[in-house]
Amino acid sequence: MQPDAEGKYPYSGSTDCALKTFKSGGPFKFYTGFPVYCIRIAPHVMMTWIFLNQIQKMEKKVGL
Repeated sequence: MQPDAEGKYPYSGSTDCALKTFKSGGPFKFYTGFPVYCIRIAPHVMMTWIFLNQIQKMEKKVGL
């Protein structure tokens, strides 16, 4: 966070930041960027589940 030209920071603390964010954009402002995150992470999660399922099948065959 950068101070302005007068050396003053835009927020005085985390509560002030949350309140100003809520006032400027409502509750959905906190989820800005979330759809992009979901699109980015979805393939990773999908591959993890597929590999986990395959590993569990292999363990059953071996008897672990």
